[in-house]
Amino acid sequence: APAEDRYVIALYWAIITISTMGYGDVLPVTTTERVFSIGVALIGAVVFSYSMGNITSLISQTAGADVKFDEKLRFVEEWLDFRQLPPKIKRHVKSFLHQGWKRTGALFEERRLMAELPRDTRLQIRKQIFKVRQSLLISENPGMGIEQTYIFSSHFGEDCMGDILTRLLPVTFEKGYELYKFGDYGEECFLVESGSVEVTMTPSTIKGALSGPNGAPDTGAHPGCAEETTTTITYERGQVFGVMALFPDICTYRVDTAKIASDTAELLVLTRHDLDELGTEYPLVPAKFR
Repeated sequence: APAEDRYVIALYWAIITISTMGYGDVLPVTTTERVFSIGVALIGAVVFSYSMGNITSLISQTAGADVKFDEKLRFVEEWLDFRQLPPKIKRHVKSFLHQGWKRTGALFEERRLMAELPRDTRLQIRKQIFKVRQSLLISENPGMGIEQTYIFSSHFGEDCMGDILTRLLPVTFEKGYELYKFGDYGEECFLVESGSVEVTMTPSTIKGALSGPNGAPDTGAHPGCAEETTTTITYERGQVFGVMALFPDICTYRVDTAKIASDTAELLVLTRHDLDELGTEYPLVPAKFR
């Protein structure tokens, strides 16, 4: 056969093999037939690749949050390995991130997104967030009234409650876990979503827990903040504790110790930074928490 035909045969073999079309029962015999088969194989490969690319893109778009979460989790796992942390701490960090990222709007950068929307739209969204969360709680607990869903909901409007809910970080702890102890620096309060927490007030003979004038440690006794005798209070669903830590002019350091009392407890965390941000749009919020 002429050299041109041999080159066509070689090209035909290579293209059909790479495209995985297979040689089939009916084979091209002439050079023209082989060239035609090569063209069909190339067009088919391009169309197939384009289609698969579009399908993959659609799947990725529908699972965008999951993809972003997996990327963040891989980054965190590499960091944990880099710091050579023990398996127990690794499990705790991953569990915390699963709850904090998967159950909040953090993956969607919700606050930044909300800030770009018109104020009226933000208010409507926040109201809807609160109504949906409230309805979910009532459906899970048929005997619960609307006023029992969140202990402080009666003090704020629906839009303000919706803003608060977008900032609450859900965390779950096992029995015996110490949330904080006397003398720790505090900057968040906790809302009990489920389970129970025991808070023990430490005797006032231990000094330096409260902020005195100009932020200096206050060594005096303060009724209502530190008692002479140890007192234990149990906080259950819907109750809030640790609020004083949101106000450094009252308490810079913890005046009590909090420990998980039930087998597991799910808490919602509100930080001092979040309260300050809330105060810029809802000036009365810090005063009502105080």
